Amino acid sequence: MGCFSSYLKNMGYVYFLFLVFYSNGCVTRVVDENGNELQKGSNQAQVEEAQKAIVVRYLNSSQPNKAYNELKSLFQAYGDDNVSLNNLMGLTQLSLGNFDKALNYFNKSYDKDPNPATGLNISSTYLAQGENLKAIKLIKELRKKFPDYSYYERYYHNLGTAYEGLGKNTIAIKYYKKALEENPNNYPSSLNIARLYKKVGKNEEAVEYYKTSSSLCELCLEPQREVSNYYLEEGNYRKAVSVLEEYLGKQDLPYEDRLEAKNILNTIRKSKNLKNKSSM
Repeated sequence: MGCFSSYLKNMGYVYFLFLVFYSNGCVTRVVDENGNELQKGSNQAQVEEAQKAIVVRYLNSSQPNKAYNELKSLFQAYGDDNVSLNNLMGLTQLSLGNFDKALNYFNKSYDKDPNPATGLNISSTYLAQGENLKAIKLIKELRKKFPDYSYYERYYHNLGTAYEGLGKNTIAIKYYKKALEENPNNYPSSLNIARLYKKVGKNEEAVEYYKTSSSLCELCLEPQREVSNYYLEEGNYRKAVSVLEEYLGKQDLPYEDRLEAKNILNTIRKSKNLKNKSSM
């Protein structure tokens, strides 16, 4: 069994998703994610992992349509009762916004192999649908059924998201912080705390959590952008610019994020120049 974690941004929240791979069996022909052919006689575990890794790569790069096309071929090869394929198709449908289809695939996977990862993906689908009470009920059941789950922070994170959806921000922050206690490297929970603090007007607390979030995901634009905005609102032009310049100096930034950061930086500089001219 292999596992890949992923995130889904939806409706202003960041959800945990978990990709669970199971494999057993013999032989087929396939190329891996680098385009290298796995030779006939390769262990099926290698083959399935390689094929599913391609799907994961598409999901992590926000290309669910490509993931869907890849999965159609995998279903033909391995059948429609494959546990991990149903979980992956559920994640793909969730990314596409097809919530009912996502639930169908997740439930097929969970019915055949009940596990907390797939159960939590079902809860994430409820959250995406705005069915927050359903999500809370399910998560509580999962915690009782799987108390030794290795990624316990996911329970707390999704509970936080559910209570945030219900407008209970104080309770939501409490659960997000519990998630961070379980796993201090938990970027989605840190980011959601920052967003909530900003929402309720606690800007100093918000910027601290945005800074934490940026340290946990150095290539993520949102926390950098929000820290820059905070300094700009405080009248600290140099720091606002410095945050974005430092971000743009990083290697391997996503193209769209780099472009957006450049546009924001240019807007700040133009605004500063206009203020300087008007004061002359």
